[in-house]
Amino acid sequence: MEIGLVPEEYGGDQIVVPTSALKGEGIDELLENVLLVADLQELTARADQPARGLVLEAKSDRHRGVVATLLVQTGTLNVGDTVIAGMAVGRIKAMTSAAGEKLKSAGPSTPVEMLGLDEVPASGERFEIRKDEKVARAEVEERRRRQEAGLGERAAVTLDSLFGEIRKGSITDFNLVLKADVHGSVEPLVNTLEDLTLPDVRVRVIHAGVGSVTESDVQLAVAAKAVVIAFNSGVEPSARRLADTEKVEVREYRIIYDIVQDVEKAVQGLLEPIFEERLDAVIEVRQIFRVSRRNSIAGSYVRDGSAVRGARCRVRRKGEVVHEGTIESLKRINEDAREVAAGLECGIIISNFDSFEEGDEIVTYHLEQVR
Repeated sequence: MEIGLVPEEYGGDQIVVPTSALKGEGIDELLENVLLVADLQELTARADQPARGLVLEAKSDRHRGVVATLLVQTGTLNVGDTVIAGMAVGRIKAMTSAAGEKLKSAGPSTPVEMLGLDEVPASGERFEIRKDEKVARAEVEERRRRQEAGLGERAAVTLDSLFGEIRKGSITDFNLVLKADVHGSVEPLVNTLEDLTLPDVRVRVIHAGVGSVTESDVQLAVAAKAVVIAFNSGVEPSARRLADTEKVEVREYRIIYDIVQDVEKAVQGLLEPIFEERLDAVIEVRQIFRVSRRNSIAGSYVRDGSAVRGARCRVRRKGEVVHEGTIESLKRINEDAREVAAGLECGIIISNFDSFEEGDEIVTYHLEQVR
């Protein structure tokens, strides 16, 4: 009522029809009233002109490509027409009706499912017809350039580096490009992520869409200094190569909670780095030399990699780890060595361990930060 929609039962002229899609109730009455209003108001649309209308829904199908459901509001839509919808463009390859029947053309007030767009348009996006596909693609590129130019220059940012940049006062916006598998996931994700805004930083989803991450998404992220998040959607090989070249961070998720948790931790500066072990050397103990009661030297042979003084290591005996420590001393032919390569013999002393046995295996490794 605040916006001028007053139901008939309250003295207004707005028809209200209770419906239930789940139970199938009220559908016939709704359709009858739609036709009644159209007759009373003499609503008409021209069919003898290029089609225009709305994108009702769109998705990316693994086998069929981009599938878009369009509602023709005026004009006639034909197979072979070049359609432009937001940043999506393409020639109609096939059309089907709501009943699944193949169509060659569709007039006003007709919903159709079409194939042929190069990317997934947003629900509610307006579509139009262009006579020339090259002209349509040039128009889309111009729209994209204007969008990227309007974003302005911002400091580079990733989830890991965000908090440090915030503390320096160099970031006010944390930009995200979001791609999901279906439109139903996009809106709640956008709302949830933007609710994570703090006084020091504003989380902004500068673009949200459906389908795989494309080169266009990465280019937008480059211009906006944004992180790309893919929820239950893939990353096109060309987009991944561009992301690697431009050093744009692309994160793939399967669970909404993980996205929210990572972004929240990044905003709050709580994202802990994750380290993975990287194997450096495998060393075989062949002979034991007792130096004193407390110390012994493992006469060893480097089977693989390089033994390095000071490296982290584990002593394994018959497959079980019996000690973890560091290589305290490394000798090669009675001389101190910093590193001994594969295929050479050496003497090793490990911190806080002197219970070597012949046949023991020493594995050295280092920790590498992966996030």
